[in-house]
Amino acid sequence: MSLNQETLEKILQQLDKSSFFEKNLQYKLHKKDSAFSLLGKGASSYVYDIVDKDDENKHYALKIISNFEEAQNNEAIKRCIQTQYNFSVQSENIVRIITHLIIKVSLSEKDKINKLAIYKYEDDEEYNSFKGITFTMIIMEKLDKLISRDRYGNVLLLKDNLKKPESILKFALDVSKAIYAIHMNNYLHRDIKLENIFWDNNSETYKLGDLGVISYIGEDNAQTRIFTNGYGAPEIERRLRESYNTSADIYSFGIVLYLLFNDLKFPASDGYYVNPVQYDNDFIMPAPINASFEIAGLIRKMTNFNPDMRIQSIEEVIFQLNSIINKSYKEDFKIGFSEDIETVYCDDIPLKKHIEGEKENSIENKKWDDMTYEEKLQEKISNDKIYFWQGLELFLISLPVLFTLYMSLSLKDGFMYDWKIWVLPIAFFAEIVFKFKNIFFRPFSFLFMAFLLFCFYDMGFSIIFLVCLIVNILGSKILILANTIALTGWIFQYFTGYFSFLNSMKELNIITGLLFATFILVVIRVFIIEQLFGDNKNEHLDT
Repeated sequence: MSLNQETLEKILQQLDKSSFFEKNLQYKLHKKDSAFSLLGKGASSYVYDIVDKDDENKHYALKIISNFEEAQNNEAIKRCIQTQYNFSVQSENIVRIITHLIIKVSLSEKDKINKLAIYKYEDDEEYNSFKGITFTMIIMEKLDKLISRDRYGNVLLLKDNLKKPESILKFALDVSKAIYAIHMNNYLHRDIKLENIFWDNNSETYKLGDLGVISYIGEDNAQTRIFTNGYGAPEIERRLRESYNTSADIYSFGIVLYLLFNDLKFPASDGYYVNPVQYDNDFIMPAPINASFEIAGLIRKMTNFNPDMRIQSIEEVIFQLNSIINKSYKEDFKIGFSEDIETVYCDDIPLKKHIEGEKENSIENKKWDDMTYEEKLQEKISNDKIYFWQGLELFLISLPVLFTLYMSLSLKDGFMYDWKIWVLPIAFFAEIVFKFKNIFFRPFSFLFMAFLLFCFYDMGFSIIFLVCLIVNILGSKILILANTIALTGWIFQYFTGYFSFLNSMKELNIITGLLFATFILVVIRVFIIEQLFGDNKNEHLDT
């Protein structure tokens, strides 16, 4: 049983009038139009806006939990609060607790405070001498909620950013880090849901809060049935097992991600309410509406009905999230792979192996699900190094080849003074920025392509525009970067003649220039790259 808001605020009015909060917590309740500013409420708690008594511009959140039961364990509450404080020190993605206070109040029939005692220790005679209502008051940092209900009961997403897949993945990584800090210390959160996740506008991070039902499991499993319907794992909700482990938190987190990628609708439901079919043992989790194939696959693994078939560690979730986020980065470098390497897909994760001389017991030959976390991490690092070396090789080859090609072109009088030539390196620079930022690059690429076709129409056929068009169509970040530098260097050299030894290239015709460029390519490939990077590349390819 808990107090209603009206009775609670009568008590708060009396405490505020006696400066109780200022004396005992060094804070005071914030008022708006002479009323206390309510930030939110739960089943047995209310959250109010509170400010520093010496600086009213510093706002915090005061969570008040009321309980009529004398049997509640105040020491357990203190340990729970201390645990969240410790976790918030370890991880910036856990809501920070400032301080707390436990009090007991006895009331008259007219809700007047007759007696009040502050809990100090377990055998406190003054506190234990009378019966009353226990209030746990927790002051924590003030953060923004992610969802709320309107007066009709509809759930609204308060942060529009979370309608974008890339923002949801950033959210997922932040929350994963919080769960990792909890699991690493052998605890379960047991109540992961959207209502318990917040946005910190100052640090621009998502934070997991409300560790009120956190449980220490050590080397054992948890047994108490605590869950929120729809978020709770089947083994808890359906009492399928006597105990459960960290995979129950992973199920809840998977449902959180499902909701964000599915317009806040639970599986097989038309809204933010649970369809009981979700907990049937033959239920197949449908793909969220707005999730990619990879994200939908990850969520299904996190929310598998069978806890033994579910992803077992939050480290694995973090690893797969990073793989999804980095996928576009990896795709851009695939153009640089040498021909003696093939791409093998195991559960949608690309692994590299040599066609010839492959070893039977190598990591690459193992199925992804059979690998340990360390092996998966090693595989990812190895692949990233391959992409790096192949990309670097492509850049070192394409830059001098493109520059030589441009320098050898025969140009019409006044060609270099046309404004369209000056637009080319600027446009390519903008395109590479958009690509690395992963914003607006597709529309810009189409606009740029239209501009190049216009250049053909207006200025006639030119090797310059043809090369730029091909580079733009290929869309590789490496080629675009190399072409941007080559164009800029060519224009600079044409007008300044600063590097006199390069001026002789202007005398080359296009055929001679292509032959010379081919010669440069061979020299760089055979004598420079192989000497400088060959050992490193081969080492990573053989890993």
